[in-house]
Amino acid sequence: MARALVVYAHPRHQTSRACRRLLDAIRDLEEVTLCDLYEEYPDFHINIGKEQQRLREHQLVVFLFPLYWYSAPSLLKEWQDRVLNFALDDVPGRAGEEHDPLVGRMLWVVTSAGASFTSFSEEGGNRHPLDAYLLPYEQTARVCGMAWQKPFTVCQARRKPQSVLEQQAHSFRSILLEKLQELSHA
Repeated sequence: MARALVVYAHPRHQTSRACRRLLDAIRDLEEVTLCDLYEEYPDFHINIGKEQQRLREHQLVVFLFPLYWYSAPSLLKEWQDRVLNFALDDVPGRAGEEHDPLVGRMLWVVTSAGASFTSFSEEGGNRHPLDAYLLPYEQTARVCGMAWQKPFTVCQARRKPQSVLEQQAHSFRSILLEKLQELSHA
């Protein structure tokens, strides 16, 4: 079966309601490798070679994070800046699959937001749909030759009843397994 790399970035994991629940829903899956950035790199000194190797070993890359000020937490941005550069390197003499190490993989953003889904609209307080704030990730997928997947979002993360968060976590797990199944049969 295909494998998923979940790059998790939450600077306050202990206080998280939604992201923590989503993460717990997939922890037991053998097909999933979890990279908790704030756990592994609290000093922001990312082991670039290790992370690039992880990317090579997985067909589905999942960025799981809370939306902070309309973006990902800073350590995920640092990870992208440092680790993804190898997909763009134009090194003479490189050829074949190694030249485009991310081509054909999937990129899926899974995020939570404190605001309601309706607030992410022209009429809402955030003035734009939530997908508009995720465009840089879609563009990253395109530039790296990855297949962009429709984001999975949990809105009103701080106010949702636990039972609803549980349902969403179950949905997340099911969709992740479906994506892995799809990749396995490709």
